Amino acid sequence: MSVLEAARKLVARLKARRNGLQPAALGQPLPCEESEESEESRLISLAPAVPLKTQTCEESEESEESPPYRLVTDAADLVAVAAAIGEATVVAVDLETAGGAPGDALDPRKGRVRLLSVAANTSDGEPFVYLVDCSRVDPRPLFGLLAERTLVGHNLQFDLTFLARMGFEPGAVRDTMLLSQLLHGPRRGRGFHSLAQTAERELGQVLPKELQRSDWSGTLSEAQLEYAARDVLVLLPLHDKLARKVADTRQDQAAEIEARCLPAVAWLAASGVPFDRNAWEALAAEAEREVEELDSRLDAVAPARPGYLTGAAAWNWDSPEQVKEAFAEIGVALDSTEDDALAAIDHPLAPLVRQRRAAGKRSSTYGQSWLKHVADDGRVYADWRQLGCITGRMSSSSPNLQNLPGDERYRRCFRAPEGRVLVKADYSQIELRIAARISDDRALLEAYRVGQDVHTLTARRMTGRQEVTPAERKLAKPVNFGLIYGLSAKTLRRKALAEYGVSLSEADADRYKAAFFRTYAGVARWHSQIRRGQTTEVRTLAGRRVVVDRGGFYGAKANYAVQGTGGDGLKVALALLWERRHEAPGAFPVLAVHDEIVIEADADQADAVAAWLKTAMLDALAPLIAPVPVEVEVKVGTTWGGAD
Repeated sequence: MSVLEAARKLVARLKARRNGLQPAALGQPLPCEESEESEESRLISLAPAVPLKTQTCEESEESEESPPYRLVTDAADLVAVAAAIGEATVVAVDLETAGGAPGDALDPRKGRVRLLSVAANTSDGEPFVYLVDCSRVDPRPLFGLLAERTLVGHNLQFDLTFLARMGFEPGAVRDTMLLSQLLHGPRRGRGFHSLAQTAERELGQVLPKELQRSDWSGTLSEAQLEYAARDVLVLLPLHDKLARKVADTRQDQAAEIEARCLPAVAWLAASGVPFDRNAWEALAAEAEREVEELDSRLDAVAPARPGYLTGAAAWNWDSPEQVKEAFAEIGVALDSTEDDALAAIDHPLAPLVRQRRAAGKRSSTYGQSWLKHVADDGRVYADWRQLGCITGRMSSSSPNLQNLPGDERYRRCFRAPEGRVLVKADYSQIELRIAARISDDRALLEAYRVGQDVHTLTARRMTGRQEVTPAERKLAKPVNFGLIYGLSAKTLRRKALAEYGVSLSEADADRYKAAFFRTYAGVARWHSQIRRGQTTEVRTLAGRRVVVDRGGFYGAKANYAVQGTGGDGLKVALALLWERRHEAPGAFPVLAVHDEIVIEADADQADAVAAWLKTAMLDALAPLIAPVPVEVEVKVGTTWGGAD
C-alpha cells in the first residue's frame, strides 16, 4: 500500500471518529505501560489533532512557549504526515539545509535538505507541525499531495530550487516575502523583508534566529527542532495577515502574478545558463590589451599634469576627479564624468576616455575574475530576485546577467550544449506600446492598429517629409524612447549620442521635442496629468503599486508605470511557460532579461519551442495592453548572441 493510499484510509478513519462513528479520543499519547501498539494506533497518535512536542512519555508535558511538532524519523510515519496534508487545503513548508563546506547549505547544487517542515491546521483549527528528517526518511512520497495543495513559504524560491533537485514540481504557491515586498516596496533596509522582521512587524511575534546558520548536518538538538517548528508555524497566520493587507491596497492581480510566476523563477534559477569559458577568456585578454593600448594613446593626447615630469601614467583615468582635472587643463569644465556627458565633448581626449573606461570595465568587472561565477558543470547560476526593482521587474546578481557589456560577443559566450539551441524572444517596441495604452494617445494607438512603424512616423513628423532615410529613422528612436519619459532637450542630446551615436544640436533637440509632442498630444496630456496630480503612488496596468515622492520627477513616474507593466507581462509569460511546460518537454528558461526570454531546447525541437515561447509571451501581455497589439520577435541560435 502506498503512502497516499494509507493516508487516505487514515483520513477516512479520523473523520469517522470525529463524526462520532468510532470511539476513542484522537491524538492522545499512548500510556507508558503499553509495550506494543498497532500500526493504526501509532499513526493516529501522530495525527495532528492534539499538539504534541515529542514522542516520549517523559517529555509529554510542554511549556507554553514550545511549538507543537512531531519529528518524523521513520518512513512508516509519513502516512500520518500525508494525512495531515490531505485534510488541509493550504500547507506551510520550510526547509533546513546542510552542506559539507561553508556556504554549501545555501547552494542547491552542493547542499542537501535536512529537514522538511510542514505545518497544517488540525481538525479543531489549531496548527500542527511535522519535521521530516530527510537524512533518515525520503520525503518524496509526500510530493504528490504537496503539489495538490496551496503551499505557503517565505522566500519560497530557495525551498523550491532544493526540492526541484529531488523531483518536486509545485502547484499553487504563496510567498510571504513577496507579499511583504508588494506591500512595502522591494527596496528596503537590510533584513526588512526577512521572516523575522516580517513576523515581528505584522504579527508582533519574535522569532529567534540565532540557530539559522547552525550546523544542521549532525544530531539535531531540541533547540534546533523548536527553531524549525516556529519558523514554519508562523507562515499560515502571516500569510493571512499580509494577503488581507495587500488586498486592501488593491494589488490582488499583482499578487496573483507573483504567485504564478514563482515556480517559473525557481525553474529559471535552477536551470542555469550554458557557457563558453574559452570564448570569455579570449575577450578578457583582449580587453586587457586594449586598456594598455588606450593608456598609451591617452598619455600622448592628455595635457601635462601639474607636478609630474612626464605624461606617462600621470593620470588615473578611472578616477572621476582626475578626469575632471585633466579636462580642466584643456579648458573644459565638467560637471559630470558620466558617459553621456563625455559624449557631448568635442575634443579628441573625450572619446579616448570613454573607450578606456569601457575597456577597463570589460577588463575588471567582466574579465578573468568574472569566471568565478561559472559552476563546476560549466553553467552560470545567477541569483534571480523576483521583485528586484522598484517597478516590480526582476533582477539578477552574482552575476548580473541583465547588465552585460553591449558588445554582442559577450552574449555569444552563452552557448548551448551540443545538440541544443537557445531560442530567444523579445517584445517589439513594448515600452512605446504600453505608453500608447496608458496615455490613450490617438496617434500612437492608430499607428499600432494599422501596423505602422512608429519610428518612421516620428521621423516624418520631425523632418516634415514622407520619405525618410534610415539615419533619420534611427534618430527617431532616442526621441521616442526618451520623450515618453519627459527627457529635457539637453538630456535627449546626451542620450542620442551616448546610446545611438547620433549627434544633435541644441536647436535640433528643441525642434524634435516640439514635433514629438505635437504629434503625440495624448502623451503630453498624460505627462501634464502626472505633474498636476502630485501623486504619491503610481500603478501599473496590472494594479501594482509603486510608491513615489509627491514632488518627484514626472518622467520617472511615467517610467515606473510603463516598465512596471512590461515587467508584469514578462512574469505572466514565465508563469504560462511553467504552466504549459508539458507542451515542450526538455525545454526550459535560462534567461529573463528586461523584455526578453531565452529558452534552451533540443535543436530538432527549435521550431516547436519557438512557437510555444511566442504564444506564451503574446498571451501574457495582450490582455494587459489591449487594444494595442503585441508583437514578439523570435530568433534561434547556438548562442545568446545568435549563430556563430
